[in-house]
Amino acid sequence: MLKALVKSLTPPVLIHLRRRILRREPLRFFWRGVYSNFGEVPARGPGFRGQAWVNGWRTRVEAAILNTRQSALDKDEWLINSLPNGLLPLVAALSKENKRPLRILDFGGGMGVGFLSMIKCLPAQTGFEFHIVEDEESCSACSKMFRDFSNLHFHSSLPATLADVDIVHLCSALQYIEDYQALLGELAKLRPKYVFLVSLQAGNNPTFASAQLNFEDGSVVPCWFFNLNEIIQLMNENGYELFYKSDTDRKYDMSNFDERFRVSRYCNLLFIHRFNPDQNT
Repeated sequence: MLKALVKSLTPPVLIHLRRRILRREPLRFFWRGVYSNFGEVPARGPGFRGQAWVNGWRTRVEAAILNTRQSALDKDEWLINSLPNGLLPLVAALSKENKRPLRILDFGGGMGVGFLSMIKCLPAQTGFEFHIVEDEESCSACSKMFRDFSNLHFHSSLPATLADVDIVHLCSALQYIEDYQALLGELAKLRPKYVFLVSLQAGNNPTFASAQLNFEDGSVVPCWFFNLNEIIQLMNENGYELFYKSDTDRKYDMSNFDERFRVSRYCNLLFIHRFNPDQNT
């Protein structure tokens, strides 16, 4: 009787989503709803901190780490063939101008995929220092997995005193930050030469929040869909100019949204620091 009561009180859309998850049916629409801010999104569950999500990535990354020790990273096609994963090493290679190791800050770097792509794509003798900012749970788990890599460092908050940062990298991360304007300002204070926003949900649409649904545990996570010109303007105000733009290959089905809110492809935006001789930085 309790089960029947709970079912009767559950919205039909959630029942349908649960059935899809339990049957492992493909979820056609990853997002639902248009909201003005994160507070309006009907969020629930652990989202990216959930065990299903974390364990899935942990398994893939542990295998990739093992392959690096066996010089067999070519086995990890998901790491090699994904264009976003290959863009950061390319930018790093082109920006290597000084004798000191290149210093990269990967905000929202997850389980260290960006670091692994650097190992795969750059010559073995290339010196670089890699800093990842993530939640405490991810930092704890990754510190153990990557304990043999002395050039990789994890932070549970933004290290504002980190000096001589060459590249700030955010891959599919900015859209999950509620106060993204403030974060871009804090990152700009580090004065990296490049700020690289990869797999960014941005287009000609107005900026809006939505509910992300593609979690096996039924979590619902708020995320932004940005107006592209707004992000470019914010970066300009922080002293950065757009240097490169591309769209991702994958096309997402957003036919459940009004046409003016559809962002079918993500974009990659590379910004370069606009040097001002009057500045001390």
